[in-house]
Amino acid sequence: MEKMAADPVTQKWWDLVKPLMQPLEDRKEGEFWSDMEEIYHLD
Repeated sequence: MEKMAADPVTQKWWDLVKPLMQPLEDRKEGEFWSDMEEIYHLD
């Protein structure tokens, strides 16, 4: 995640799409995303 976050192209993409996203209320302190329970796992 750190390497991806440091990528300039990724940062530009996040700047474009982040205003379109609304984080859920149950996210952890200081985090943007919430964890989700895995429902499907295909091996």
